[in-house]
Amino acid sequence: AEHRIDFVSATPSFWRRLLMFGSIEALRSARPQHLTLGGEPVTDELLQRLRDVFPHARITHIYATSELGRCFAVSDGRAGFPAHYLEHSPEKGVEMRVVNGELQLKSSNGASSVACRGGDWFATGDLVEITGNRVIFRGRSTELIHVGGHKIHPSEVETVLREVAGVAEAHVYPIDSALVGSLLGARITPRPGIDARALERSVRAHCARRLSPYQRPRIVDVVDCLELSDAHKLRRHIAA
Repeated sequence: AEHRIDFVSATPSFWRRLLMFGSIEALRSARPQHLTLGGEPVTDELLQRLRDVFPHARITHIYATSELGRCFAVSDGRAGFPAHYLEHSPEKGVEMRVVNGELQLKSSNGASSVACRGGDWFATGDLVEITGNRVIFRGRSTELIHVGGHKIHPSEVETVLREVAGVAEAHVYPIDSALVGSLLGARITPRPGIDARALERSVRAHCARRLSPYQRPRIVDVVDCLELSDAHKLRRHIAA
């Protein structure tokens, strides 16, 4: 018998794993009508892969916090959110602003009463960059890696690593350094049938072309899978 799924919700990390190691034919045959992503930043690359597999599904990424609950949703097929949300939020009772590169929110809805007591703005800890008419998520403030005098967003380096044909998933983490504070390490998982040593060489060559020296991982390990948390998010800051 045929089965059809109307709605599927997962984190970006879980979607990447499902698209890489699940049966694409089986996924397509489920014909979901609506996909949602949340809990982590969404990339254009992942959105395109989802569109390729589920061309008729509505794809929405939802921004929410534990303190405020759901704050807004984006369904225009692009990473980040429209800059005009900062002036006119799509969610009733929610206001947004960017202060020193950090997204701040004010909400009169539900669980937000504690976080925004007295009408104060809530600092989310999510770092963003306004690029043209778009606000792009760069990662959490607690995830920044300091290399010499540079602040590195691991998600940006991970995006570059996933550009390499054969890389399924990527995780960039700090390595303690007495000289510069931290260096970067990377764990990558290969697509099925990819030779690990050849993939490592390809990744290093690609990083040399695409990244500044301080952004390049000093260690590149090819592993079977990356560790996800109980919430199916990439588990960060794992010791080297």
